Amino acid sequence: MEIKLLLTQPHILSGNLSENYKTIQYFLTLAEKTDASYVFFPKDTLTGNNLGTLSEQDDFQQDVAKLNSELQKENKHHLQIIFSDDYNLCGYHIKPKSVGISFSGKNIKVHTGGSAILDDKGEKLFQLKLFQQDALELTFDTQTFQITSGDYQQENYDDTGILYHTLRLGLKEFLNQTGIKRMTVGLSGGIDSAVAAALYVDILGANNVLLLNMPNKYNSQITQQLAQITAQNLGAKYAVIPISDSVNNTIQTIENIGLTVNTLTEENIQARDRSSRLIAAASAAFGGAFSANGNKAELSVGYATFYGDLAGAVAPLGDLWKHQVYALGKYFNKEVFKKDTIHEAIFQIRPSAELSEQQTVGKGGDPLYYPYHDYLFNAFTKNISLSQIAKWYKKDSLEENLGCNKNILRIIFKNNHLEFFADLEHWWYAYHSIAVAKRLQAPPIIIVSDNPLNTTEPQLKPYFSEEYIKIKKSIIE
Repeated sequence: MEIKLLLTQPHILSGNLSENYKTIQYFLTLAEKTDASYVFFPKDTLTGNNLGTLSEQDDFQQDVAKLNSELQKENKHHLQIIFSDDYNLCGYHIKPKSVGISFSGKNIKVHTGGSAILDDKGEKLFQLKLFQQDALELTFDTQTFQITSGDYQQENYDDTGILYHTLRLGLKEFLNQTGIKRMTVGLSGGIDSAVAAALYVDILGANNVLLLNMPNKYNSQITQQLAQITAQNLGAKYAVIPISDSVNNTIQTIENIGLTVNTLTEENIQARDRSSRLIAAASAAFGGAFSANGNKAELSVGYATFYGDLAGAVAPLGDLWKHQVYALGKYFNKEVFKKDTIHEAIFQIRPSAELSEQQTVGKGGDPLYYPYHDYLFNAFTKNISLSQIAKWYKKDSLEENLGCNKNILRIIFKNNHLEFFADLEHWWYAYHSIAVAKRLQAPPIIIVSDNPLNTTEPQLKPYFSEEYIKIKKSIIE
């Protein structure tokens, strides 16, 4: 005997009972048309998940109960409607999944789909298309216990393709849910802002994106030209607003009350003048929101300015390491826009905030050496201890265990153990101290990794264990 099954992959809007109910009805109609006896939905198809206090409200619970009752009344074909994230059918694991977003704390969790059928060994037999609402008709033979499907086609994505589609889905859903239809982006001429701008243009359309280049006396002609080229290639609205005069006015005002403005303070003034004053005002006038363009490496150790580049409605690159941002930029050129929209020079210049004479594209640059620090900070996010990192360093296996290129430590530290440990402890301290406060106040990020930055941890004094101190001493001596 053969039994027809329908495996669903619904687009779910968390907390939106009426729309989710319509989606369920759509799939039930499809099941009836295909003569299915069983139809499988994710467990929380009607409600969505991560609802916070909404799930505890009496009115909400009453509406859920009413719709569940109506669902049973409308089931005139006596379909077996199964809501489960993992249903066991004679040894097969039927795993319906959803498409959409939910919230993990303040951050945005992306549900990419991938509803699947697994055998008793956990091997994947069938999987629905990722990143879109979908369904798959299946036939189960009760004599041979075989599940078959005539419509199944395997999809293939590389890592960057999955990253792009996950990020795009999550950001698009977030913008839709919050009603943001226009976005303003500070465009520096560097890779982070170029990729962020490309992402918003891809989702919202060029006419709904405003790009602002806000040069100071430290910005090079190279980055200013690259910002203009990027804006032209994207076809978005573009404007240049110099900030030197306004920054000088702020510095003079502060010095007039007897305070001294040092280099770091001047850098922070510039960052805040761009974000809190200009971009915020422009985005309000443009009729939308504005973006925080920081990447995961910067957010992890707080290489960002309070009320400056930490400001914005969302940080789309906040769960991407710098090397992933570069890869995504290449992907935009090759797969999305089919042309070199992000200029090749942007991939080649040394990253720099360009906020002082000591920190320009041609001199100094960012204090982070991303080909190494990306991977070191990734270990921090996985809660790998300093003593373990020190053990790997002592055994000359740190690069292998972190996943970065071999010999990179010799390039950076030139076999100077003191410099290695000074750098390690500097960033360990940053990760566990002021960066915690910055992560708490940063905009929500789109989660695309298995270990996003923790935004709920306490602000404790960074801990250096006795074992770590012992290993460090043995290496240095």
